[in-house]
Amino acid sequence: MRYTCIIGLAALILYTNPSYSQNTRTLAGTEFWMTFTENVYTPPDGVLHLLVAPTAADTIRVFNPQLNYSEYFAVKPGQQNNVAVKFNYLWYSPLSFAAQNTGVRITSKRPVQIQAMNRLDGSADGSSILPANLLESAREYVITSIPGASGKEAQAAILAMDTGITYIEILLSADLVSGQGKGSLVQKQLKQGQVFVIQALAGQDLSGTHIQVKNGNCKRISVFSGTKCASLPVPGSCTSCDAIYEQNWPLEYANKEFFVPAIPSNGQSAIQVVALFDNTSVSNNGTLVKVLNKGETEIIPQTGNTLISSDLPVFCSQEMLSNGCNGATISGQGDPSLVTLAGLSQMAFEAVIPAYRNTKYTNYLVVYSETTQVPDIYFNQVLIPSSSFQSSTILGKTIWSATLSLAANNTYMLESETGFIAYTYGMADAESYAMISAASFTNTMSDFIADPGIQCNKTEPIDFKGLGDSLTSISWHFGDGNMANGQNTSHIYNATGFFKVQMVNQRSGVCPDTVSRYIRVIDGPEIQLPADTSLCVGKNYRVTLPTDKAYSYLWDNGSNSFTQTISTDRNAVVTTTDTNGCITSDSVLVKFDNCDAYELKLANVFTPNDDGFNDIWEVKFQGYKNIEVTITNRWGEVMYQYHLPDSEHWNGMVNNKFTACPAGAYFYTLKAFGRDNADNKSANGSIELIR
Repeated sequence: MRYTCIIGLAALILYTNPSYSQNTRTLAGTEFWMTFTENVYTPPDGVLHLLVAPTAADTIRVFNPQLNYSEYFAVKPGQQNNVAVKFNYLWYSPLSFAAQNTGVRITSKRPVQIQAMNRLDGSADGSSILPANLLESAREYVITSIPGASGKEAQAAILAMDTGITYIEILLSADLVSGQGKGSLVQKQLKQGQVFVIQALAGQDLSGTHIQVKNGNCKRISVFSGTKCASLPVPGSCTSCDAIYEQNWPLEYANKEFFVPAIPSNGQSAIQVVALFDNTSVSNNGTLVKVLNKGETEIIPQTGNTLISSDLPVFCSQEMLSNGCNGATISGQGDPSLVTLAGLSQMAFEAVIPAYRNTKYTNYLVVYSETTQVPDIYFNQVLIPSSSFQSSTILGKTIWSATLSLAANNTYMLESETGFIAYTYGMADAESYAMISAASFTNTMSDFIADPGIQCNKTEPIDFKGLGDSLTSISWHFGDGNMANGQNTSHIYNATGFFKVQMVNQRSGVCPDTVSRYIRVIDGPEIQLPADTSLCVGKNYRVTLPTDKAYSYLWDNGSNSFTQTISTDRNAVVTTTDTNGCITSDSVLVKFDNCDAYELKLANVFTPNDDGFNDIWEVKFQGYKNIEVTITNRWGEVMYQYHLPDSEHWNGMVNNKFTACPAGAYFYTLKAFGRDNADNKSANGSIELIR
C-alpha cells in the first residue's frame, strides 16, 4: 500500500484563494491606493467611480487617511459594482502647487479587481488599479503621457502610500506651468494619502519624466498620469480631444517584448515607447526603428497586430487617435485613450473583468496567448471557439488573439491553463477608454517562486528560489516566525494555513526590494484503501469511497466511479483529487485463491544470512483461513510464536527481533484452520538453521 500527496499541475486556483497569487501576481488584490487626475472640467460629485469585480460577496472600504473619512460599499459577484464616494474632494486631484489630501486607500476582505473611470460627457478614460502587493518596492517611475493644448495640459499625480514623510525627487522632461524648466529637479515631501500634481506647459509631454523616492527614505509611491483633454496625433489638425488617465507602473515591471493587438472598431492607433536606459534599440516587427537614450520616447504608427521589441527594458503604451483622425467615418469609434502594455511574458491564468455600465459605449475584450496551437481559453466557463481566434506569426512567435463583445453592466471571467493577456476597450461617439484587464507581474529586479504552489502535506518542504537582475543579500520571512538567508532555501511549516512569505533583497546604497506572496499549506484528501487481502475464487471484493467531500477519483482501469468491484487478482490503485488540486494515491492488493483445495508447504532448512536468498522460513499455504505456528529449540524454549497471515515469517531471530538464533536444529508445531473443523490440520517437524 502506498500514499503520496502532490499538487495537481492543471489545477486552477480561484481568486477567493490568496495562494493563487503566490507564483502568479495579478491585478487582483485586497488593498489599493489611487487618485483621479484632472479632467477637462470639474466633474460633479458622485460622477467619478470605480468598477469592482469580486468573486464573492464583499465590503469595499474607501478611506482618505488625511481627512480620516471612510465610506463602505457592498459588492457582489456576477454583476456590475459601481463605487462612488459622495464628494470629489476626497479623491480628485486638480492642479495645485501644494500637497493635496486627495489620495485614498481601498480595501476588501477578499481579492478583487478594480478599474477607475475618469469620465465626463464627451471626455473619458479609465485605468486598472494595481493592488498594493504589486507596489511593495514602488519607489521609482518613468512617466508615460500624452501632451495637451492650452487648458488641456498633461499632468502627473504622485501619491504617498506609507506613514511618515515621503521625500520625492522629480527630474522633468518638460517645462511646468509652475515655472520649473525641462531638466530641472523638483523635490517634495508628502504625508500618507497626500498627492502632488505637476502639469506641463501646453503642447509639452511629461513622458520620460523620472520620479523617485530619495534621502534613503524607503517609502512607496503610486503615480498616475493624465491629460485633461488630448488630441492625437501630435502634431496634427485634429480638434477632437479626450481625457487621458492611466496608472503608471514602477520600473521593476518594464519589459523587452510586447504584442500590441489591433484596437477593435478603430481604424488607426499608435504605440509609444519610453526608454529607461541609454542606447536602447527599439524594433517594430523585427525592424529597427530607433536607438533611444534614457527618458527619450518614440511614437510608432500601428497598423494591425504588432510586436515591439527592445534590447533593454522599456515601457510601452498604446494610444488611440482622435475621432476623425483615426480612420473613423462614422460615430462610435472612439477618441484618444492610453493604456500601458504588458510584456509578452506577463501571462495570467484567470481574471474577473467588469464591462462598463454606460450603454452608449460598445465594449470589447481582446485576449491573446502565445502558443503553438489555438489556446483553450474559457469565457464565463465556455470555451472560446477556435474560429474566434486569428494567429499572428512574427519573428518565429505564434500569437493567437480573439476579440469578444462585452454587454454593458456585466462581469466576466476568463480562465486558461496556457495563460493569456487581455485588454478592454470602450468605444463611444467622441470618447473612449482602454484598460489592461488581465496580466501577471514579476519584479524583474527581485522576485521569487515557491514550489509547490500549494503544499498538500504539512510535513513536506516548500522550496523558495530568488529571481531577478539585482539580487545581492537575500533574507526570507516565512510568515510563521521563522527566517532564513540565501538566494534559494526551503521550509517545512508543520502546520496548515495561509502564510505571508516575504523575500527582502538588501541592495547597497538603495532601499531593499521586498516581495510578498501568500503560501497555503493544507491537508490533502484523506483517502486510505483497506489492507491487502485474499478471497476465495468466485467471490467479489467491493471498495466504496466517500461521496460527501467533492473529491474526484481515477482508478487504474480508467474508471471515475466512487465504487469498484474486484473479482480477479488485481493491485487496484485510486488517485484522488480535491478541489484545491491536491492529489493522493493509494492501492489495495486483492488475490483470489482456490478455497476448495488445501495445501501446506514447509521447508526443512533455511539460511538467514541476509544474502536475499532463503533468508526466512516460510509457511506456504492455500485454502486455510489462518495458521498458528510455534518454533522451539532442542530444549523446548520458544523462539517465536506467530499467526498467519497477519504476522511475518520466521527470520531466524528470537521473537523475530534482535537476538540471532545459533545454527542448529529447531522444531515447529503448526495448526492450520480451514472453513470447517473437519478441514483443520496439525503438523510438526524439524528445521535446520544454517549460518
